[in-house]
Amino acid sequence: MTKKHIVLVTRWFYPENNVATNRMNAFAKYLDRDRFELTVIGFLEEEMKPQSTDFDATVYREKGGGLMKTRRQKRSDGKFVHNLKSVNNILVSRIKKEEYPGWARNVGKRLTIIHKETPIDLIISSYGPMDAHLGALKFLRKVTEKPKWILDMRDEMSTNPFLSDRKKKEFEHFERSASKFASGVTTVSMPIVEAFKKTFPNVDCIEVRNGFDHSEVPLDNFNDVFTLLYAGSFYGERKPNTFFEALLELKAEGQLPEKWVFKLLGTNKNFKIPTVLAPHLQFVPPCENSQAVREMFKADCNVLIHPPMGVKGVYTGKLFEYVSAHKPILGILDPKDVAADLILEHKAGFIADFYTIPEIKTAFLEAYACWASKRRLPFDPIQTATLHRKHQVKVLETLITKLLSE
Repeated sequence: MTKKHIVLVTRWFYPENNVATNRMNAFAKYLDRDRFELTVIGFLEEEMKPQSTDFDATVYREKGGGLMKTRRQKRSDGKFVHNLKSVNNILVSRIKKEEYPGWARNVGKRLTIIHKETPIDLIISSYGPMDAHLGALKFLRKVTEKPKWILDMRDEMSTNPFLSDRKKKEFEHFERSASKFASGVTTVSMPIVEAFKKTFPNVDCIEVRNGFDHSEVPLDNFNDVFTLLYAGSFYGERKPNTFFEALLELKAEGQLPEKWVFKLLGTNKNFKIPTVLAPHLQFVPPCENSQAVREMFKADCNVLIHPPMGVKGVYTGKLFEYVSAHKPILGILDPKDVAADLILEHKAGFIADFYTIPEIKTAFLEAYACWASKRRLPFDPIQTATLHRKHQVKVLETLITKLLSE
């Protein structure tokens, strides 16, 4: 059987390390190599680590061009450099349609070269930024025999309620242009799928979730002290304030247990800590994801703090890893969004409205009772396995097979 040639166009790919990269790495890692030949077109940073050998794929990296481009923030940047980059990035976003001017053009040229050497059967381009889609679109407008095209969307485009009017119109213009060539759309949750079905009414729009990507086995342990873990950072409205308020009320009512600890993994101290709760908090330095996963598996309860964001369809990456640990999840979130649905569907823990203190108190006490009585929640390993990125790529392959058979 002749392998079909797929080209993945993405700004984010190994060795860069973030949520967007994890999704693209999974696509590259788990697409069936017995059926597909894979080429990746990525972005050439000024400083790149050695190329990975973990992917059975040909990888090209294209440069952006010119001085007018977005600048990536680094932890090592001082305040002055950070502010300078921020001003630069705001100006670029207002002046330029592309975040990395020149990259989309170079992607289009690379696609043309690749297609002449080894004809492309299907392109997957991943947003954001929009540049990846623009590069694919530039190529498809010129080539006579057009490959199938899947637009992978990690976020909304024109339906994002937080866009400026100018940006919304820019995205709407792109979506109209892309709809003439698109074969399919993949995105991370059903609410966003439904939005894209309206934007791209004549193509297949499906959910390909993010997920966990490890082979750790759940631990059969209960700590001597009830141990809660929060992995990640706090920013904007996402702060533990309502959780702390609930704990303070429990303490005032004489219901707060004595033996508990709240570990904050890789978390900055950018929030107020009530004095009486401070002895129970432990800040753990950031670590590699594999170590963070092991910490989740060792905890008695993993805490998800995620306020309503004004949009539906937000899982947050750590939720899938939390479920894979088979430990109770304390979800302080929007009870009418997909994260709450997932926790309930997998019988994975207890949920409370982010702003409703009585619900948070009840959920905390329920999680504590599980630990105190050494009771396990009825996780289903087969159901949990569907959250692995490998399974989600199989969903993607189903769409690919359908499109290539048309």
